[in-house]
Amino acid sequence: RMQFFRNLALSKRFLFKSEEIAPIWILWRKSPFLSAAHLRIGVCMSSKLYRVTRCGWRPDLSIGGKTLLAFFLIITLLAGGFYYFTTVALSSRIEREALGELHSKLKGAWKLYYERMDQMKLGMLQAGSESAIKEVVRRKDSGELKKLLSGYSSTRPYVDFWAVVDAKRTVIGRKNGLTGDFLEINGAVEKALKTGEAITSTETVTKDILAGESGELASRVETNGLMQLAVTPVESNGRVLGAFVTGVLLNRYDWLSGSVYQNYHVNSAVFTVPPQMGRFGAVITSAQLPGSVFNPLFALPETVISSVMNNKRFLGNAGNGESPVYMAVEPILNIEGTVIGGLGVGVYSSEVKSLVSSMEKNILFLTIAGAALSLFLAVVVYLDTSRPVNAIVDAMKETTGGDLDVRLDIKTGDEFEKIGAGFNLMVDSMRLREARLDRFNDLSKILIEFNDPAVLLDKALGKMVELTGSCTGAVYLHDAASGALSPAVYYGVGAEELEKLTVGEGFAGKCASGRKTVIIENMDETELKLETGFFKARPKGLAWFAMNYKGKLSGVFAMGSLKPYCGDEIKYIEGLISQIAIALDNALVHREVENLSFTDPLTGLFNRRHFFNLFESEFTRARRYRYNLAVLMIDVDDFKSINDTYGHQEGDRVLTGISQMIRDRTRTTDVWARYGGEEFIGFVSHCTREGVLTLAEKLRKHIESLAIPGTGGKKVTASIGIGYFPSDGVKDIDGLVKSADDNLYLAKKNGKNMVMAGAEWPGDMRVMGCV
Repeated sequence: RMQFFRNLALSKRFLFKSEEIAPIWILWRKSPFLSAAHLRIGVCMSSKLYRVTRCGWRPDLSIGGKTLLAFFLIITLLAGGFYYFTTVALSSRIEREALGELHSKLKGAWKLYYERMDQMKLGMLQAGSESAIKEVVRRKDSGELKKLLSGYSSTRPYVDFWAVVDAKRTVIGRKNGLTGDFLEINGAVEKALKTGEAITSTETVTKDILAGESGELASRVETNGLMQLAVTPVESNGRVLGAFVTGVLLNRYDWLSGSVYQNYHVNSAVFTVPPQMGRFGAVITSAQLPGSVFNPLFALPETVISSVMNNKRFLGNAGNGESPVYMAVEPILNIEGTVIGGLGVGVYSSEVKSLVSSMEKNILFLTIAGAALSLFLAVVVYLDTSRPVNAIVDAMKETTGGDLDVRLDIKTGDEFEKIGAGFNLMVDSMRLREARLDRFNDLSKILIEFNDPAVLLDKALGKMVELTGSCTGAVYLHDAASGALSPAVYYGVGAEELEKLTVGEGFAGKCASGRKTVIIENMDETELKLETGFFKARPKGLAWFAMNYKGKLSGVFAMGSLKPYCGDEIKYIEGLISQIAIALDNALVHREVENLSFTDPLTGLFNRRHFFNLFESEFTRARRYRYNLAVLMIDVDDFKSINDTYGHQEGDRVLTGISQMIRDRTRTTDVWARYGGEEFIGFVSHCTREGVLTLAEKLRKHIESLAIPGTGGKKVTASIGIGYFPSDGVKDIDGLVKSADDNLYLAKKNGKNMVMAGAEWPGDMRVMGCV
């Protein structure tokens, strides 16, 4: 009979092979060797199937029912559990609650800790916003600043340290009148001046820094101290003039610990941690209260110090000698993120343990009886749960090993059966996701590899057509200025079949307008046909996907297929399109950054750095092949008066107008750049001295004839200096530029609005365009 079933199983495996279903034969056989409770599981080779069936004598119960049945008597009879609860669990719970409450009070202590730092920052930000104070800081009026700081200190007596520094971190104002020294506290002052943002932090300060404020302040520390610091920059017209530096010295600072006690009724203290600040874990401030947990002689235990030094919170029993203390301590970090101290709260553990009354009773008999009963019920539960659990675990091991051809067949009438069905759905989903992930990885390689937008879109479109089984596709790029949708790349369709659209026009325009996917299915009645490679067929599905990233429409991705796109596939494609949109945005940004790296953003000409890179190469060639090379330097006359009279916007229009004129009136081989401010520089190759001078004079006249609307008809003029190679005294680039710059200086000196070529030129060619 066994051979018969083996043959039958093999035949069934063959019949079901196309569907990848593996039948399992569970043989029930009553014999002296096999009881009804035994199972024989056969696993076919085409896939793995784990099956568990319920024995007939057991009732249909859920896992929860079985659990309740197993432990009901344990809860009612196991009096020892009550003993354990009262002596151990309850104590532990009360201890946890006490620690949790202590942690909450530590949060309150931190709130008070930061309160005065925020007050210092906000007060000085308000002071620094006043025009009069900005002017005093700008003038570095130490006398006036002394008066200001004295006035501020009277309203904020808790602030120990007052100073004003300039942009170079030199003290220009103190309450005691001492100025001129360099002030820096662990980089906080420099960071505030550099970023223009107010900085609050706790820093280690030396006795010398404190002595600069007052001898009384320095006497509160031995060598170093902890100070709450607020550095608030003073800005004017976008430029940082200086900063207010204020601080509260935490050493012997009773207000903080006293306020914590008043608000939260708990002892608190501030500790030093680094050994260079004195005794390891020493208290520098605490409330002077009778029976206080913390006092000047108190030192943090090693367990607390180790936790705080590793930038971790300590919450637990500190084990401090004969009087254990429950403590909550968190590290104090400086601006660099280094642990420099700690803020802690604590209570004596005796106060917590006093909440637990004596509940110990001898209930050993009930404990033993309950344990015996619970053991019996646990065996029953184990027998009814171990087999399905083992089957699930085995299937999970196979799955985690990478084998997704695994299924579960559990028939127990409880939640295990639902778990088995859920596991099968999970594996099916994993198969689908793994396939999609492989496809997504293929697309991701393309998105990462290519930075050129055109190449990126072409590769991405080809991969999308391949991944989705589509026959055609196109990508329209959106022009935000005109609202046009222009076909950029396409597949399976000719360029003549694609038209330039606008937002709202056609299906692509509708997709762009609503920024939502547009899907059309079953287009049998239309004349549209897709190219399959050897004949044309009507599409069953067309879809347009909007490419959005950060609220910006970059284009529309259109695709067509001979089969309809299902809902799940649409979501999958939308996810891929979103990744393409991100990559396209990055590629466009990359291209823009490349352009900005060598052009001036205002004029569109080359920037100075890129110009000299090109100029150096051109000069090398000119010297090697012995051809002429000239440098022209153009400076707008009286440009400051234009800015002062008509505003910087009109000044920018003058510069953009001149730069546009230079591009329009010179050769494409001539290279021009914005040299700085209102100066332009360019080099002209393969041109005679007469030609260079003629070109310079034409440019001068065109600048003079420019009409700038915002200047009320005022003429804009420019002076031009020329340097020429080969020429006497010009050996390198610096010499050639200096020659042009010297001639520009002569043009300015001799009356402006002229072209100056230098003494080495013929007399009638030295100066042109004099006014």
